[in-house]
Amino acid sequence: MAKKTTYEDQDYALYPGVGGIGFKENWDEISREVSGLVCTPYGYVRAYSFRWSKHQNSRIDMIVNGREHYRNFNKAFTARGLVTKAKQFAEELHRDVYLRSVPTATEIVEELNKE
Repeated sequence: MAKKTTYEDQDYALYPGVGGIGFKENWDEISREVSGLVCTPYGYVRAYSFRWSKHQNSRIDMIVNGREHYRNFNKAFTARGLVTKAKQFAEELHRDVYLRSVPTATEIVEELNKE
């Protein structure tokens, strides 16, 4: 007989008054994990950071115009540090001339329908 798959649902509130930030933090003697969403004027940025023994890494990502953009760091950040990096990342993506030239999903569909 197959082992029953278990799962756990979770949720948290995003409060625009404080930047729409919702973070979950887990830690024990040898590891620490921080993850959540950051609300920016340009959309939501997902942020994740972990430290395990001597290994550490952080990642932020955002979907803009149907494309996922991400940035990896070889350093673990606190929730506050992730918020700062996420806001900087979103602003840089918004200013990036490359993004202005990337067609939106709607534009791609319209172009395909013309053919």
